[in-house]
Amino acid sequence: KSSNKHPSQTKVKQKFKKSPGESSIRLEKVGKKAIINNN
Repeated sequence: KSSNKHPSQTKVKQKFKKSPGESSIRLEKVGKKAIINNN
């Protein structure tokens, strides 16, 4: 049930399994953009 409620989380986990380095960098960039947009 949790996977259906949060499909985005499952996608992120799959990315980490494939390439944790690249996915982590992407998440950091997205987080920075979100912070800038919020401010």
